[in-house]
Amino acid sequence: MELTTKELSFIVRDAYGTLESPTLIGRDAPGEKVALTGNGALARGILEAGTQIVTFYSGAPVNTVADNLSFIADKFGFYVEASTNEKVAVEVAAGASMAGLRSAVLMKDLGLHLALDTLLPLVFSGIKGGMVIISGDDPGALTSPAEMDSREFAQYLHIMGFDPANAQEAKDMVIKAFDISEELELPVLMRLTAQVCYGRGAVTLGKISKGERKAVFEKNLFRWFIFSEIGMGRKNWLHNQQPKLQEIARNISFNQLEIGQGAKAGIIASGGAYNYVKEALRHFGNEEIALLKLGVFHPIPKELIEPLIEKVDRILVIEELEPIIEKSLLEILGRLGKKIEVKGKLTGDLPEIGNYTPDMISDAIGNFLGREKKAIALGKEDVRKKIQETIPPQFPAFCAGCPHMATFYTLNQAIKKVGGEVIVTGDIGCYGLGALPPLATLDNMLSMGASIGIACGFSKAKVGAKIVACIGDSTILHAGLPPLINATYNRSDFLIVVLDNQMIAATGHQPTPGIGITEQGESTRAISIEELVKACGVDEIKIIDPGEVEDAIKAFSDALRMSGMRVIISRRACTLVPKKEARGKGEELIPYHVDEFECSGCRICATDIGCPAISFREKEGQAWIDEYLCRGCGVCSQVCPTGSIRRAE
Repeated sequence: MELTTKELSFIVRDAYGTLESPTLIGRDAPGEKVALTGNGALARGILEAGTQIVTFYSGAPVNTVADNLSFIADKFGFYVEASTNEKVAVEVAAGASMAGLRSAVLMKDLGLHLALDTLLPLVFSGIKGGMVIISGDDPGALTSPAEMDSREFAQYLHIMGFDPANAQEAKDMVIKAFDISEELELPVLMRLTAQVCYGRGAVTLGKISKGERKAVFEKNLFRWFIFSEIGMGRKNWLHNQQPKLQEIARNISFNQLEIGQGAKAGIIASGGAYNYVKEALRHFGNEEIALLKLGVFHPIPKELIEPLIEKVDRILVIEELEPIIEKSLLEILGRLGKKIEVKGKLTGDLPEIGNYTPDMISDAIGNFLGREKKAIALGKEDVRKKIQETIPPQFPAFCAGCPHMATFYTLNQAIKKVGGEVIVTGDIGCYGLGALPPLATLDNMLSMGASIGIACGFSKAKVGAKIVACIGDSTILHAGLPPLINATYNRSDFLIVVLDNQMIAATGHQPTPGIGITEQGESTRAISIEELVKACGVDEIKIIDPGEVEDAIKAFSDALRMSGMRVIISRRACTLVPKKEARGKGEELIPYHVDEFECSGCRICATDIGCPAISFREKEGQAWIDEYLCRGCGVCSQVCPTGSIRRAE
């Protein structure tokens, strides 16, 4: 049975099985309590708020919010779009909001930087329908090239900023954010960290409000045309909105001040770190502590700060990433002339980089209070420690059968064959793992599309080496075309390798414009990468299947010997998709196995490719393939010099 477009879409988006049940997200049962992740709760909140337009560019940790919604979009009559990049996602959402509809736009922290070009003039013009910007921060850079703090953008753009601490708050805050956005005619920013996005908790469902507004754009050049004197006038309007933001922050229920009897020490916490504070206070007791929880980090509610500083003589500020609240507190104290000791990141009492852990927060609070922990029953962190002690450290690796392994293996073989020095620039995506042993192909990685831009710089600097830029299929459409045009226009000389696995695999198999399927599973026009790069003026284009090892090595060798701008598109679907397709058809992929009598133990299949399905027997020193992990790609059988790797019978 052939898969329909809708079925293929499900395969694409549910590759890692991390989504909530569509029935659960769309359940019409106000008052019922369900268990949801933070991302699932956000999706539910967006639904309950009557949102009509949802746009996103996939990025952890908010990668599954729109995926959760896409399954029920047709049923509830709203639109979900996988946009080509974050700037475009903001613009689509802004257009809908300017026409009076409620819109949500989702991205990870780094994408918010790209969207800033549009967001800055947008806050001058304002919007009509509620618009909520949801950004996922990644303290510790667990799935990112760098850690950034989205909260700074709320301050910079002069808009309200929310920082939920759990799944229930994530749902409730996004609904409130739409109301505030419409009241102020400004977007509202919600910042979530990975802990909140992926953490699961009890969520009370509310009433679903089906969005049925009719889009109407009211023309007004003096509002929407942001330039020169009009822009300055609208900036003045933006600043006049700030007292209204302060008034909302003063009364909103997400900010809570608890003052213990005889409190002399205060703690201010926000976001996911608040959960660690509450856990830590079980060890120390909170009878003599004043605790201020900030669900709204911008603007800081001075009306809650003032009673706090009247009661205590020292304050510890606990927030992940930048010391934004800490600096705001110091500013308020300076203005009021209050001499309160403030501890936090700026004083070195908490680390300025990386993600927080329960132990880290507990130690900081213990040092701040000058107390020892109370002995209590074995807690979650103690259990977690015991588990970690029994599990050996694990390092990131490609999935078994990943086509990127074959691409890097064949490229490496071609580099050895051609000889000479080669610099390989990298980009963001699954293929970033190509920098790690045993492949160790990539020499750098900065940001989306930068592989081509950096390669342009190497080319013009005449580094005396052959240059290769590696970029993904989604990434070249996201941010790779401008530097490619720059390269051809300015006559650069290097090879671009597009690793086309036909989806955004790293974040859960969201679709790309190249596969002809939208986020809602509808058929659409597939955008041809080869036609695009040809139109950009490259000198040579070739499409290869990296699973055909000898052909791929020859194609890379030929391209390395050429000059000018050339592109090789290495195209094979993500290894998880064929497995899902086979299951959908009632078929099974046939794995490979090693003939133990013929294997010489040369280890080439493991040391040159690094497939996690291949390991070695300690005593015999022979290769062994885990047939459960094997995806049947056959690359190892083509590499094996003794021919001892064959399909299992």
